[in-house]
Amino acid sequence: LKKRAKTFYFASLFFAKEIQNDIETLYFFCRYIDDIGDNHIFSKKEKRKKLILIIKDLNDCKSKNHIISNFIILSKNYKIDNKVPIDLVNGVLKDLKPKVNIKNLEELIAYSYQVAGTVGLMMCNLMNVKDRNLLNYAIKLGIAMQLTNIARDVKEDLLMNRMYLPENFRTFSLSSNNELVKNKSKQKKLSKDLLNLIIYSDIMYSQSLNGIKKLPFK
Repeated sequence: LKKRAKTFYFASLFFAKEIQNDIETLYFFCRYIDDIGDNHIFSKKEKRKKLILIIKDLNDCKSKNHIISNFIILSKNYKIDNKVPIDLVNGVLKDLKPKVNIKNLEELIAYSYQVAGTVGLMMCNLMNVKDRNLLNYAIKLGIAMQLTNIARDVKEDLLMNRMYLPENFRTFSLSSNNELVKNKSKQKKLSKDLLNLIIYSDIMYSQSLNGIKKLPFK
């Protein structure tokens, strides 16, 4: 964990020692799913097959993969709703389309919930959050973090034929995602459009702070 996620590891130190290992188990489950989606060795068909197998394992509550089986045990111990990790896997499956082109903000929010808001929900289980009203704040924080990732990783995503900035946020037309890699004029417009996405993410961060304030101090 120290090598793969320095900030995540640092944050885990604020938790009681007995749940630090559980946080690590959750992290590796989420990281494993994310790594499958971004792996350049496997074909999209192979990736899809692996992710669908994970969904089957989660539904069957057993797996030959130790990362998944460890998470299943964790999920039972903390009463994590099985729908939440399955939503996470389904979000990564969306990345495996031949072309990813988000149409509107609603589609982006739904996707961001799947790949990041779900992690916030599962962390709430580990933090023993009883107040269900706080769960919405956890989702918003996850979504805000995903919007930050999207703003940061635009070029990397474009090279994988993925465009997450919604069409209704763009001030330019786009015939293909590859067009942006070479078109300097549209890159400048994209930079300005990304500012609007960042402003929107700041609103989500501010809203989520209301939930963070109500968490146990530790």
